Amino acid sequence: MTENEEKILVVDDEAVVLDVIKKILSPRGFRVYTATNVVDAIKILETKPFDIVITDLKMPKVSGFDLMRHIRSNYRDIEVMVITGYPSIEGAVQAVKIGAEEYLTKPFTGDELISSVNRLAERLRARRGDRTEEGLPSYESYGMTGSSENMRVLYGDIVKAAMAIEPVLIMGEHGAGKELVARVIHYSSSQAPAPFISVNCSTIVEKLAEGTLASYVSCALARAAEIKDEASAPLTPPSTLFFRNISNLTAPVQAILVRLLKEKKIITESNEKIVRPPFRIIASSTRDILGMVKKKLFREDLYFRMNFMTINVPPLRERQGDVELLAEHFAAIYSKLIHRQIPRFSQNALDILKSHDWPGNVRDLEQFVEFIVGKNDKAVIDVPELVAYKHTFSMEKVNLRMSLDEVTAQYIHKVLMSVKGNKTKAAEILGVDRKTLRKKLVEHNLEQ
Repeated sequence: MTENEEKILVVDDEAVVLDVIKKILSPRGFRVYTATNVVDAIKILETKPFDIVITDLKMPKVSGFDLMRHIRSNYRDIEVMVITGYPSIEGAVQAVKIGAEEYLTKPFTGDELISSVNRLAERLRARRGDRTEEGLPSYESYGMTGSSENMRVLYGDIVKAAMAIEPVLIMGEHGAGKELVARVIHYSSSQAPAPFISVNCSTIVEKLAEGTLASYVSCALARAAEIKDEASAPLTPPSTLFFRNISNLTAPVQAILVRLLKEKKIITESNEKIVRPPFRIIASSTRDILGMVKKKLFREDLYFRMNFMTINVPPLRERQGDVELLAEHFAAIYSKLIHRQIPRFSQNALDILKSHDWPGNVRDLEQFVEFIVGKNDKAVIDVPELVAYKHTFSMEKVNLRMSLDEVTAQYIHKVLMSVKGNKTKAAEILGVDRKTLRKKLVEHNLEQ
Protein backbone atom coordinates (compact mmCIF):
# COMPACT_ATOMS: atom_id res chain seq x y z
CA MET A 1 0.00 0.00 0.00
CA THR A 2 1.54 3.30 -1.04
CA GLU A 3 1.09 6.48 0.92
CA ASN A 4 -2.44 7.91 1.11
CA GLU A 5 -4.18 5.18 -0.86
CA GLU A 6 -6.36 4.18 2.08
CA LYS A 7 -10.10 3.81 1.52
CA ILE A 8 -12.09 5.85 4.03
CA LEU A 9 -15.80 5.57 4.80
CA VAL A 10 -17.30 8.68 6.44
CA VAL A 11 -20.66 8.30 8.20
CA ASP A 12 -22.65 11.37 9.32
CA ASP A 13 -26.30 12.38 9.05
CA GLU A 14 -25.27 15.91 8.01
CA ALA A 15 -24.51 16.12 4.29
CA VAL A 16 -22.48 19.30 4.75
CA VAL A 17 -20.09 17.51 7.13
CA LEU A 18 -19.61 14.67 4.64
CA ASP A 19 -18.88 17.16 1.88
CA VAL A 20 -16.33 19.10 3.97
CA ILE A 21 -14.44 15.96 5.03
CA LYS A 22 -14.36 14.62 1.49
CA LYS A 23 -13.03 17.95 0.15
CA ILE A 24 -10.26 17.96 2.77
CA LEU A 25 -9.12 14.35 2.41
CA SER A 26 -9.61 13.56 -1.30
CA PRO A 27 -6.91 15.99 -2.58
CA ARG A 28 -4.42 14.21 -0.31
CA GLY A 29 -4.89 10.88 -2.05
CA PHE A 30 -7.43 9.26 0.29
CA ARG A 31 -10.32 7.52 -1.44
CA VAL A 32 -13.37 8.78 0.43
CA TYR A 33 -16.84 7.20 0.45
CA THR A 34 -19.81 8.58 2.39
CA ALA A 35 -23.02 7.42 4.05
CA THR A 36 -25.71 9.39 5.85
CA ASN A 37 -26.77 6.59 8.20
CA VAL A 38 -25.45 3.40 9.79
CA VAL A 39 -27.62 1.00 7.77
CA ASP A 40 -26.23 2.36 4.48
CA ALA A 41 -22.72 2.34 5.94
CA ILE A 42 -22.98 -1.38 6.79
CA LYS A 43 -24.18 -2.14 3.25
CA ILE A 44 -21.21 -0.20 1.80
CA LEU A 45 -18.78 -2.04 4.10
CA GLU A 46 -20.05 -5.32 2.65
CA THR A 47 -19.28 -4.24 -0.92
CA LYS A 48 -15.58 -3.39 -0.69
CA PRO A 49 -12.67 -3.41 1.79
CA PHE A 50 -12.06 -0.25 3.80
CA ASP A 51 -9.09 0.89 5.86
CA ILE A 52 -10.60 3.66 7.99
CA VAL A 53 -14.11 4.54 9.15
CA ILE A 54 -14.91 8.05 10.41
CA THR A 55 -18.27 8.15 12.16
CA ASP A 56 -20.48 10.57 14.01
CA LEU A 57 -21.90 9.28 17.30
CA LYS A 58 -25.41 10.72 17.47
CA MET A 59 -27.46 9.73 14.44
CA PRO A 60 -31.16 8.86 14.02
CA LYS A 61 -32.30 5.28 14.79
CA VAL A 62 -28.86 3.59 14.85
CA SER A 63 -25.93 5.33 16.56
CA GLY A 64 -22.24 5.50 15.83
CA PHE A 65 -21.63 3.29 18.88
CA ASP A 66 -23.62 0.52 17.18
CA LEU A 67 -21.59 0.96 14.00
CA MET A 68 -18.34 0.71 15.99
CA ARG A 69 -19.50 -2.52 17.65
CA HIS A 70 -20.38 -3.93 14.23
CA ILE A 71 -16.96 -3.00 12.87
CA ARG A 72 -15.12 -4.50 15.84
CA SER A 73 -17.13 -7.72 15.45
CA ASN A 74 -16.76 -8.06 11.69
CA TYR A 75 -13.85 -5.96 10.38
CA ARG A 76 -11.12 -6.12 13.00
CA ASP A 77 -8.51 -4.63 10.64
CA ILE A 78 -10.35 -1.30 10.19
CA GLU A 79 -9.21 1.78 12.12
CA VAL A 80 -12.01 3.92 13.58
CA MET A 81 -12.25 7.66 14.23
CA VAL A 82 -15.12 9.31 16.09
CA ILE A 83 -16.36 12.84 15.36
CA THR A 84 -19.08 14.41 17.46
CA GLY A 85 -20.76 17.72 18.14
CA TYR A 86 -21.83 16.54 21.60
CA PRO A 87 -18.56 15.79 23.41
CA SER A 88 -18.53 14.25 26.88
CA ILE A 89 -16.02 12.32 28.96
CA GLU A 90 -18.46 9.41 29.25
CA GLY A 91 -18.98 9.27 25.50
CA ALA A 92 -15.25 9.48 24.85
CA VAL A 93 -14.47 6.69 27.33
CA GLN A 94 -17.15 4.46 25.79
CA ALA A 95 -15.88 5.17 22.27
CA VAL A 96 -12.29 4.32 23.22
CA LYS A 97 -13.35 1.14 25.00
CA ILE A 98 -15.35 -0.01 21.97
CA GLY A 99 -12.38 0.64 19.71
CA ALA A 100 -12.06 4.24 18.51
CA GLU A 101 -8.43 5.19 17.93
CA GLU A 102 -9.05 8.90 17.33
CA TYR A 103 -11.69 11.26 18.78
CA LEU A 104 -12.45 14.71 17.33
CA THR A 105 -15.05 17.22 18.47
CA LYS A 106 -16.91 19.48 16.05
CA PRO A 107 -16.00 21.98 14.83
CA PHE A 108 -12.49 20.79 13.95
CA THR A 109 -9.92 22.27 11.60
CA GLY A 110 -8.67 20.72 8.42
CA ASP A 111 -5.22 20.28 9.97
CA GLU A 112 -6.70 18.44 12.97
CA LEU A 113 -8.60 16.09 10.68
CA ILE A 114 -5.59 15.43 8.47
CA SER A 115 -3.32 14.80 11.46
CA SER A 116 -5.76 12.30 12.97
CA VAL A 117 -6.28 10.45 9.68
CA ASN A 118 -2.53 10.31 9.04
CA ARG A 119 -1.98 8.79 12.49
CA LEU A 120 -4.60 6.15 11.77
CA ALA A 121 -3.02 5.38 8.39
CA GLU A 122 0.43 5.03 9.98
CA ARG A 123 -0.95 2.72 12.68
CA LEU A 124 -2.67 0.64 10.03
CA ARG A 125 0.47 0.23 7.95
CA ALA A 126 2.58 -0.60 10.99
CA ARG A 127 0.05 -3.14 12.26
CA ARG A 128 -0.35 -4.86 8.92
CA GLY A 129 3.39 -5.25 8.69
CA ASP A 130 3.85 -6.12 12.35
CA ARG A 131 4.79 -9.75 12.90
CA THR A 132 7.07 -11.24 15.55
CA GLU A 133 10.13 -13.25 14.65
CA GLU A 134 8.06 -16.42 15.06
CA GLY A 135 5.33 -15.09 12.78
CA LEU A 136 2.91 -14.36 15.61
CA PRO A 137 0.42 -11.55 14.93
CA SER A 138 0.27 -8.32 16.90
CA TYR A 139 -2.85 -7.94 19.05
CA GLU A 140 -2.34 -4.26 19.89
CA SER A 141 -5.49 -3.30 17.98
CA TYR A 142 -7.50 -5.40 20.45
CA GLY A 143 -5.98 -3.67 23.47
CA MET A 144 -3.27 -6.23 24.21
CA THR A 145 0.15 -4.76 24.85
CA GLY A 146 3.36 -6.59 25.70
CA SER A 147 6.48 -8.11 24.19
CA SER A 148 7.86 -10.08 27.16
CA GLU A 149 8.61 -13.77 26.85
CA ASN A 150 5.50 -14.67 28.85
CA MET A 151 3.36 -12.59 26.50
CA ARG A 152 4.93 -14.24 23.47
CA VAL A 153 3.91 -17.60 24.90
CA LEU A 154 0.40 -16.21 25.47
CA TYR A 155 0.19 -14.94 21.88
CA GLY A 156 1.15 -18.41 20.65
CA ASP A 157 -1.59 -19.98 22.76
CA ILE A 158 -4.12 -17.49 21.38
CA VAL A 159 -3.17 -18.42 17.81
CA LYS A 160 -3.71 -22.12 18.57
CA ALA A 161 -7.04 -21.45 20.29
CA ALA A 162 -8.28 -19.24 17.44
CA MET A 163 -7.65 -22.04 14.95
CA ALA A 164 -9.81 -24.51 16.91
CA ILE A 165 -13.51 -24.62 17.86
CA GLU A 166 -13.24 -26.68 21.05
CA PRO A 167 -13.76 -25.18 24.55
CA VAL A 168 -10.98 -23.15 26.12
CA LEU A 169 -10.30 -22.60 29.82
CA ILE A 170 -8.48 -19.35 30.66
CA MET A 171 -6.77 -19.21 34.07
CA GLY A 172 -5.31 -16.15 35.76
CA GLU A 173 -5.47 -13.72 38.64
CA HIS A 174 -7.99 -10.90 39.02
CA GLY A 175 -7.20 -8.05 36.62
CA ALA A 176 -4.75 -10.06 34.50
CA GLY A 177 -6.89 -9.75 31.35
CA LYS A 178 -8.70 -13.08 31.00
CA GLU A 179 -11.78 -11.67 29.27
CA LEU A 180 -9.58 -9.67 26.89
CA VAL A 181 -7.80 -12.91 25.94
CA ALA A 182 -11.18 -14.56 25.32
CA ARG A 183 -12.27 -11.69 23.07
CA VAL A 184 -9.01 -11.80 21.10
CA ILE A 185 -9.45 -15.54 20.55
CA HIS A 186 -12.97 -14.94 19.25
CA TYR A 187 -12.17 -11.98 16.99
CA SER A 188 -9.03 -13.66 15.65
CA SER A 189 -10.95 -16.76 14.61
CA SER A 190 -13.12 -17.54 11.60
CA GLN A 191 -16.13 -17.14 13.93
CA ALA A 192 -15.46 -13.41 14.37
CA PRO A 193 -18.57 -12.20 12.46
CA ALA A 194 -20.85 -13.90 15.02
CA PRO A 195 -21.49 -12.37 18.47
CA PHE A 196 -19.32 -12.68 21.56
CA ILE A 197 -21.63 -13.08 24.58
CA SER A 198 -20.18 -12.64 28.08
CA VAL A 199 -21.96 -14.60 30.85
CA ASN A 200 -21.33 -13.63 34.49
CA CYS A 201 -21.48 -16.97 36.31
CA SER A 202 -21.73 -15.25 39.69
CA THR A 203 -25.20 -13.92 38.82
CA ILE A 204 -26.83 -17.14 37.59
CA VAL A 205 -29.54 -18.24 40.03
CA GLU A 206 -30.18 -22.00 40.23
CA LYS A 207 -33.96 -21.85 39.82
CA LEU A 208 -33.63 -19.66 36.74
CA ALA A 209 -30.48 -21.23 35.33
CA GLU A 210 -32.12 -22.99 32.35
CA GLY A 211 -33.99 -19.87 31.35
CA THR A 212 -30.94 -17.65 31.94
CA LEU A 213 -28.70 -19.72 29.70
CA ALA A 214 -31.47 -19.96 27.11
CA SER A 215 -31.79 -16.18 27.13
CA TYR A 216 -28.05 -15.80 26.48
CA VAL A 217 -28.34 -18.14 23.49
CA SER A 218 -31.41 -16.29 22.21
CA CYS A 219 -29.67 -12.93 22.73
CA ALA A 220 -26.69 -14.10 20.71
CA LEU A 221 -28.97 -15.24 17.91
CA ALA A 222 -30.91 -11.98 17.89
CA ARG A 223 -27.74 -9.91 17.82
CA ALA A 224 -26.42 -11.96 14.93
CA ALA A 225 -29.60 -11.19 13.01
CA GLU A 226 -29.33 -7.46 13.83
CA ILE A 227 -25.78 -7.36 12.56
CA LYS A 228 -26.93 -8.75 9.24
CA ASP A 229 -29.86 -6.32 9.22
CA GLU A 230 -32.04 -9.01 7.69
CA ALA A 231 -34.95 -9.87 9.97
CA SER A 232 -36.05 -12.75 7.78
CA ALA A 233 -32.58 -14.28 7.40
CA PRO A 234 -31.75 -17.58 9.11
CA LEU A 235 -30.42 -16.88 12.60
CA THR A 236 -26.71 -17.45 12.98
CA PRO A 237 -25.71 -19.55 16.02
CA PRO A 238 -23.63 -17.77 18.65
CA SER A 239 -19.99 -18.42 17.95
CA THR A 240 -18.77 -17.78 21.51
CA LEU A 241 -20.36 -17.91 24.94
CA PHE A 242 -17.81 -16.68 27.46
CA PHE A 243 -18.43 -17.87 31.04
CA ARG A 244 -16.70 -15.49 33.45
CA ASN A 245 -15.61 -17.08 36.75
CA ILE A 246 -16.96 -20.52 35.89
CA SER A 247 -15.72 -21.80 39.26
CA ASN A 248 -18.59 -19.84 40.87
CA LEU A 249 -21.27 -22.03 39.31
CA THR A 250 -23.27 -24.14 41.75
CA ALA A 251 -23.55 -27.93 41.23
CA PRO A 252 -27.04 -27.81 39.63
CA VAL A 253 -25.98 -25.13 37.18
CA GLN A 254 -22.81 -27.08 36.37
CA ALA A 255 -25.06 -30.02 35.40
CA ILE A 256 -27.01 -27.78 33.02
CA LEU A 257 -23.78 -26.58 31.44
CA VAL A 258 -22.59 -30.17 30.99
CA ARG A 259 -25.77 -30.89 29.03
CA LEU A 260 -25.24 -27.74 26.97
CA LEU A 261 -21.73 -28.89 26.09
CA LYS A 262 -22.68 -32.51 25.52
CA GLU A 263 -26.08 -32.30 23.84
CA LYS A 264 -26.10 -28.69 22.61
CA LYS A 265 -29.54 -28.13 24.12
CA ILE A 266 -31.27 -26.21 26.89
CA ILE A 267 -34.70 -26.99 28.39
CA THR A 268 -36.75 -23.93 29.34
CA GLU A 269 -39.37 -23.69 32.11
CA SER A 270 -42.04 -24.72 29.60
CA ASN A 271 -40.03 -27.89 28.83
CA GLU A 272 -39.25 -26.53 25.39
CA LYS A 273 -35.89 -27.73 24.12
CA ILE A 274 -33.63 -25.19 22.45
CA VAL A 275 -31.26 -27.10 20.19
CA ARG A 276 -28.64 -25.25 18.16
CA PRO A 277 -25.72 -26.18 15.93
CA PRO A 278 -22.39 -26.46 17.76
CA PHE A 279 -20.91 -23.27 19.10
CA ARG A 280 -17.81 -22.55 21.10
CA ILE A 281 -17.66 -22.02 24.84
CA ILE A 282 -14.76 -20.23 26.52
CA ALA A 283 -14.53 -19.98 30.31
CA SER A 284 -12.29 -18.22 32.81
CA SER A 285 -11.40 -18.79 36.45
CA THR A 286 -9.17 -17.28 39.11
CA ARG A 287 -9.42 -20.45 41.23
CA ASP A 288 -7.63 -23.80 40.83
CA ILE A 289 -10.45 -25.80 39.23
CA LEU A 290 -8.54 -29.09 39.29
CA GLY A 291 -8.10 -28.62 43.04
CA MET A 292 -11.85 -27.98 43.30
CA VAL A 293 -12.51 -31.20 41.38
CA LYS A 294 -10.43 -33.16 43.89
CA LYS A 295 -12.45 -31.60 46.72
CA LYS A 296 -15.74 -32.46 44.95
CA LEU A 297 -16.53 -28.74 44.54
CA PHE A 298 -16.54 -28.85 40.74
CA ARG A 299 -17.86 -31.54 38.41
CA GLU A 300 -15.11 -33.67 36.94
CA ASP A 301 -16.98 -34.22 33.66
CA LEU A 302 -17.46 -30.46 33.22
CA TYR A 303 -13.80 -29.81 33.94
CA PHE A 304 -12.62 -32.31 31.33
CA ARG A 305 -15.14 -31.06 28.76
CA MET A 306 -13.89 -27.50 29.32
CA ASN A 307 -10.24 -28.42 29.52
CA PHE A 308 -9.59 -29.20 25.86
CA MET A 309 -7.09 -26.33 26.01
CA THR A 310 -5.97 -24.31 29.03
CA ILE A 311 -4.42 -20.86 28.66
CA ASN A 312 -2.62 -19.27 31.59
CA VAL A 313 -2.58 -15.45 31.62
CA PRO A 314 0.57 -14.29 33.44
CA PRO A 315 0.26 -11.78 36.30
CA LEU A 316 1.89 -8.42 35.71
CA ARG A 317 4.66 -9.13 38.25
CA GLU A 318 5.83 -11.94 35.92
CA ARG A 319 5.96 -9.66 32.90
CA GLN A 320 7.64 -6.57 34.35
CA GLY A 321 9.27 -5.89 31.00
CA ASP A 322 5.81 -4.90 29.73
CA VAL A 323 5.09 -2.36 32.48
CA GLU A 324 6.69 0.51 30.56
CA LEU A 325 4.76 -0.31 27.37
CA LEU A 326 1.50 -0.61 29.29
CA ALA A 327 2.02 2.61 31.25
CA GLU A 328 2.74 4.56 28.06
CA HIS A 329 -0.22 2.90 26.32
CA PHE A 330 -2.66 3.89 29.08
CA ALA A 331 -1.16 7.37 29.40
CA ALA A 332 -1.78 7.95 25.68
CA ILE A 333 -5.38 6.74 25.91
CA TYR A 334 -6.41 8.82 28.92
CA SER A 335 -4.49 11.92 27.83
CA LYS A 336 -6.42 11.94 24.56
CA LEU A 337 -9.68 11.67 26.44
CA ILE A 338 -9.04 14.89 28.35
CA HIS A 339 -7.26 16.62 25.43
CA ARG A 340 -3.87 16.88 27.12
CA GLN A 341 -0.37 16.37 25.85
CA ILE A 342 0.70 12.77 26.38
CA PRO A 343 3.18 12.79 29.29
CA ARG A 344 6.27 10.65 29.46
CA PHE A 345 7.57 8.84 32.52
CA SER A 346 11.04 9.56 33.85
CA GLN A 347 13.42 6.61 34.09
CA ASN A 348 13.26 6.74 37.90
CA ALA A 349 9.46 6.66 37.76
CA LEU A 350 9.55 3.71 35.37
CA ASP A 351 11.94 1.87 37.68
CA ILE A 352 9.45 2.27 40.54
CA LEU A 353 6.53 1.12 38.37
CA LYS A 354 8.48 -1.94 37.28
CA SER A 355 9.50 -2.86 40.83
CA HIS A 356 5.93 -2.71 42.15
CA ASP A 357 4.07 -6.04 42.53
CA TRP A 358 0.76 -4.68 41.14
CA PRO A 359 -1.55 -6.98 43.12
CA GLY A 360 -4.45 -5.95 40.87
CA ASN A 361 -2.36 -6.68 37.76
CA VAL A 362 -2.96 -4.80 34.48
CA ARG A 363 -6.27 -3.40 35.70
CA ASP A 364 -4.48 -1.96 38.76
CA LEU A 365 -1.82 -0.29 36.59
CA GLU A 366 -4.43 1.07 34.18
CA GLN A 367 -6.50 2.63 36.96
CA PHE A 368 -3.40 4.20 38.51
CA VAL A 369 -2.19 5.68 35.21
CA GLU A 370 -5.70 7.01 34.49
CA PHE A 371 -5.74 8.64 37.94
CA ILE A 372 -2.26 10.16 37.72
CA VAL A 373 -2.84 11.52 34.18
CA GLY A 374 -6.06 13.13 35.36
CA LYS A 375 -4.35 14.72 38.38
CA ASN A 376 -1.28 16.08 36.56
CA ASP A 377 -0.69 18.27 33.55
CA LYS A 378 3.09 17.89 33.62
CA ALA A 379 5.02 16.83 30.55
CA VAL A 380 7.09 14.41 32.64
CA ILE A 381 5.74 12.14 35.38
CA ASP A 382 8.50 11.76 37.97
CA VAL A 383 8.89 9.98 41.31
CA PRO A 384 7.15 12.65 43.44
CA GLU A 385 3.98 12.36 41.34
CA LEU A 386 3.96 8.58 41.74
CA VAL A 387 4.56 8.59 45.48
CA ALA A 388 2.02 11.36 46.06
CA TYR A 389 -0.79 9.24 44.62
CA LYS A 390 0.26 5.71 45.57
CA HIS A 391 1.87 5.66 48.98
CA THR A 392 2.34 1.90 48.78
CA PHE A 393 5.34 2.64 46.55
CA SER A 394 7.03 3.95 49.69
CA MET A 395 5.63 1.46 52.22
CA GLU A 396 5.71 -1.92 50.47
CA LYS A 397 8.32 -3.53 52.69
CA VAL A 398 7.23 -2.33 56.11
CA ASN A 399 7.99 -4.79 58.91
CA LEU A 400 4.73 -5.39 60.76
CA ARG A 401 6.64 -5.72 64.06
CA MET A 402 7.98 -2.17 63.81
CA SER A 403 6.74 0.51 66.20
CA LEU A 404 4.76 3.48 64.92
CA ASP A 405 7.79 5.76 65.35
CA GLU A 406 9.95 3.34 63.37
CA VAL A 407 7.38 3.11 60.58
CA THR A 408 7.13 6.92 60.46
CA ALA A 409 10.91 7.27 60.30
CA GLN A 410 11.18 4.69 57.51
CA TYR A 411 8.41 6.36 55.53
CA ILE A 412 9.97 9.83 55.78
CA HIS A 413 13.35 8.39 54.80
CA LYS A 414 11.91 6.63 51.73
CA VAL A 415 10.08 9.75 50.60
CA LEU A 416 13.29 11.77 50.92
CA MET A 417 15.21 9.13 48.97
CA SER A 418 12.56 9.16 46.23
CA VAL A 419 13.06 12.90 45.68
CA LYS A 420 16.85 12.72 46.07
CA GLY A 421 16.85 14.65 49.34
CA ASN A 422 14.76 17.59 48.11
CA LYS A 423 13.05 18.67 51.34
CA THR A 424 10.58 20.98 49.61
CA LYS A 425 9.26 18.15 47.45
CA ALA A 426 9.32 15.73 50.38
CA ALA A 427 7.31 18.13 52.53
CA GLU A 428 4.78 18.54 49.71
CA ILE A 429 4.35 14.76 49.41
CA LEU A 430 4.08 14.33 53.18
CA GLY A 431 1.53 17.12 53.43
CA VAL A 432 3.52 19.23 55.89
CA ASP A 433 5.52 22.44 55.72
CA ARG A 434 9.34 22.51 55.70
CA LYS A 435 9.49 23.54 59.36
CA THR A 436 7.48 20.50 60.44
CA LEU A 437 9.58 18.25 58.21
CA ARG A 438 12.82 19.55 59.77
CA LYS A 439 11.36 18.87 63.21
CA LYS A 440 10.50 15.29 62.21
CA LEU A 441 13.97 14.74 60.76
CA VAL A 442 15.58 15.77 64.04
CA GLU A 443 13.07 13.78 66.07
CA HIS A 444 13.80 10.57 64.15
CA ASN A 445 17.56 11.15 63.75
CA LEU A 446 17.28 11.59 59.98
CA GLU A 447 18.91 15.02 59.71
CA GLN A 448 22.25 14.88 57.96
